[in-house]
Amino acid sequence: MTARSLQEYILARFKHSRLQSLYSDFSHLRESNIEGYRANIAAWKTLFLDLILNHDELLDQADKISICSNTLVRQLTINDGILTYKSKGIDKVIDSMVNEDHTMIPYSEFVKKPVDLTGDLNGASGGTLIRSFLNPFIGPAYCNHLTNFHSGTGARDGSLRANEKYVCLQKLRKVSSELKACIKGPNEALLLDHLFSLSNIGSRFDFDCCIQFLSRDTGEICVDSEQGIAYLAGGQMNSTEELKSIADLSYAIYTLQTYCDRRLADVSSLNGKIRELVNEKQHNLAKSQLRIRKIMEKQLNSSQVKLEQLQLIQIKIEEAQNNLIVVRTLESNSNLLKELNEEVSDNSKLDELLEGYSDQIDKTNAISDKLGSLGEHGDEDIERELEALEEEEEQKGEVQNANASSASLNELEQRFKDLSMPKEHTELPAEESPVKQPLLEA
Repeated sequence: MTARSLQEYILARFKHSRLQSLYSDFSHLRESNIEGYRANIAAWKTLFLDLILNHDELLDQADKISICSNTLVRQLTINDGILTYKSKGIDKVIDSMVNEDHTMIPYSEFVKKPVDLTGDLNGASGGTLIRSFLNPFIGPAYCNHLTNFHSGTGARDGSLRANEKYVCLQKLRKVSSELKACIKGPNEALLLDHLFSLSNIGSRFDFDCCIQFLSRDTGEICVDSEQGIAYLAGGQMNSTEELKSIADLSYAIYTLQTYCDRRLADVSSLNGKIRELVNEKQHNLAKSQLRIRKIMEKQLNSSQVKLEQLQLIQIKIEEAQNNLIVVRTLESNSNLLKELNEEVSDNSKLDELLEGYSDQIDKTNAISDKLGSLGEHGDEDIERELEALEEEEEQKGEVQNANASSASLNELEQRFKDLSMPKEHTELPAEESPVKQPLLEA
């Protein structure tokens, strides 16, 4: 994208009257209008984070996780058709993001000391009003050790110290997570160059920052700089030399696969060109292209055979690793099972335990029987009362049935009386008498 695209982005976000305040040297507002000062700082912070997190293509740079002091002021300089605006307060914004919010960190400090991932460091972050205002947008605090960093040169024009990059920690975490996902499993190792190719990260600077963050700060991956490989931390069963061999094999497969894909595309393109030459009756050129195509196809077939061999080796290595996992698991669980069985292997002690357990069950049953028999005496009165209640309920039922039958009979008689037979000669009402039609004359 061009600088013009960034200018359109900024002009769409802010009104003309707002631009004058944002692009001015608003440091004096800290004493005279603290609310205005905080509003300008917050507006620039929101813009910076939105640019890096959602519109990094507008920054017109290869790096996607940082902003560069050498180009930032120039990139933010805009013209609204009337005036040209050059920011004079950017250094105050960056200082606040570094020292207070800890949403950015200078690269010069990032390479020297690990980022603190534990939260608030000695109460240094997350406590400002601006931080609380931006918290829903930038997410949880992500602290580092800086509290008194100055990004500006000291000049009143807001110019920044040269050759400094400011890494956005939220974007660093996001890109690092995507990079880690390129390493598929605990037994996979990748050459750093191979990992960079797989990651689709735009710049080597971004890649190096992510590698340092994952290996030094979060400890999620391990990096062997001497061997030039990276692998997931924990659960490794292979030595460094074995991991290097696995990484070399993976890179060889990747290289051959890339070559085969490119060569296949060349052959396909050449086929189209040959057809065009044949249609144009340029037979000599068509023959020449056919010879080239045959050479390419031969190379492609040879490379495919090599690729299949390497992939077969990779599959067998993975199968052997899985077998080793199963064997080690069986061995450890077999030993555990043996130890547990040894604890209960004394048959005489086990028989004695079971016999005593059986005796106690019999005693419990006997006690329960005796306690249950306490309520079995003197139930004659209860039985007689129960029989009387049952007889009373039966009588009530018979009376209810007789009443129901009588009511049904009465109802039928009444319905029969209500029935009436129609009269033998029923005359239609006058208004419904049929109209006599005149006879037709012969």
